[in-house]
Amino acid sequence: MLKRSFYLLFVPIMVFSMALASCTPAATPTQAPVKTEAPAATEAPAAAEEASLVYAVPADARSLDPSLAAGRLDVSIVYSVCDLLAIRDTNGVSQPHVAESWTRVDPLTWEFKIRQGINFTNGEPLNAEAVKFTMERARLPEFNDNYQLPAQTKLKEVKIIDDYTVQFITEEPTNTMEFWLAESPIIPPTYYGENSIDAVAEKPICSGPYKFVEWVKDDHITLERNEDYWGPKPGFKTITFQIIPEASARINELRAGNIDVASALSLDQAGEANSDVSVAEYVVGLRKMHMGMVQYGDNAALKDKKVRQALNYAVDKEALVNDLLGGKTDILSSYVNPPNNNPELQSYPYDPEKAKALLGEAGYFNGFDVTIEGRASAYGFDKEIMTAIAEYLKAIGVNATVNVMENGVFLDALDQKKLTGLHWMGWAALINPIVENLILTCGHVDNAVAYCNPAFDKLYNQMVSEPDPAKRQELNLKMQKIVWNDAPWLYLWHLPQVYGVAKDVDWKPRPDGYIFLWEANPK
Repeated sequence: MLKRSFYLLFVPIMVFSMALASCTPAATPTQAPVKTEAPAATEAPAAAEEASLVYAVPADARSLDPSLAAGRLDVSIVYSVCDLLAIRDTNGVSQPHVAESWTRVDPLTWEFKIRQGINFTNGEPLNAEAVKFTMERARLPEFNDNYQLPAQTKLKEVKIIDDYTVQFITEEPTNTMEFWLAESPIIPPTYYGENSIDAVAEKPICSGPYKFVEWVKDDHITLERNEDYWGPKPGFKTITFQIIPEASARINELRAGNIDVASALSLDQAGEANSDVSVAEYVVGLRKMHMGMVQYGDNAALKDKKVRQALNYAVDKEALVNDLLGGKTDILSSYVNPPNNNPELQSYPYDPEKAKALLGEAGYFNGFDVTIEGRASAYGFDKEIMTAIAEYLKAIGVNATVNVMENGVFLDALDQKKLTGLHWMGWAALINPIVENLILTCGHVDNAVAYCNPAFDKLYNQMVSEPDPAKRQELNLKMQKIVWNDAPWLYLWHLPQVYGVAKDVDWKPRPDGYIFLWEANPK
């Protein structure tokens, strides 16, 4: 569930790891199978039985169907209610979860041992049959844009070996299976088979640490601790995701003690989050912020590589980071996160004269009209960024206007390829070069700008099936050069995230932007 598919840093939290699940060598018939097992269980921290936590967000969820959820809020709520085959740690590595171990039997076959004794909250057993049903449902056209394991691993067949053993057989060797396991919630067959998509989208049932209670649209979503959960019990009995669109209102509610976490704050609001009852929390994130430049629709200028390069030279990224972000993050020098980025690449420097020259070479001596589209409350400081970039573009003769859109309207336009020019967005808050490259392949669901370079795709297809990690990295470096030169994005920076957290709550935000509130505890 990569789709849509979020750091600041008084004390940066750098989580880049050299050990990537995607770089595990693929087994060959002459190799011993690669086996991954769950770590020993740990005891849950003591829970305050009646404690509740209110987490304030700027916009509502769209769907809580585990096969349809998209966006960090929707996905995080689903992950709170549903168990995953694997769960990703803060280094981006998939760790066993419902699949307590897995073995790569041969290049096309992965075998999973399902943890025994787990029941969904409606009483259905979580077993091999549930895993098979989940994957088969995900193949349906309504779901395969969001639940991506079957499509991205080229899953051919799910074979039940016994009640708690299942094999995934793929059409081709895949090096991304472990990544997609951590985006694969498992669902009860009877409930999801007998009810409509609309019904389950508003009332999910699974086997996770929390149970769904209610969803009052545009107001709140409430979850309650699953007292029969097989793993460590969450510290809070109830979790409420409260929709409060204005950041200033979230801060006021935090300082008044009415909420426990205020999310999506801007850097200049961090000081306001510090009070007698709350503190600002910063995290250095993995999400690559950019202005996507659509290569569909009527704006011919953006289909020209020289124009896209010109816009990259037109914006003083360092000035924006210093003025708006307090100098607390880094300028992108690749769309792939360290340690897998190409060290030969450098960020586009601020050079407005070169930008004008490139526009002239492309035939746009007098510039062109373009709209910058984005949301008011997506990342905490959206309108200011869009407005500042519009001014830089105007300085080289490009008539840029800003269109601030409602969250759902923007995401629908993003999905349906109905945006018109540049859009303010962040993608791929992860450490996995195969998946970071995937989102720029021709026709991929997360390829919001419709970028397509057959030479890039050819290298990508080699990378996906290449068993040698060193050769995969060589392909990765070559691919980055192609995309950096093609400039489908106006490359900006890693997103700084700021939260306000009540002092009586023990919780740290994750660099990948997932909201794992079952890890929170009352102090």
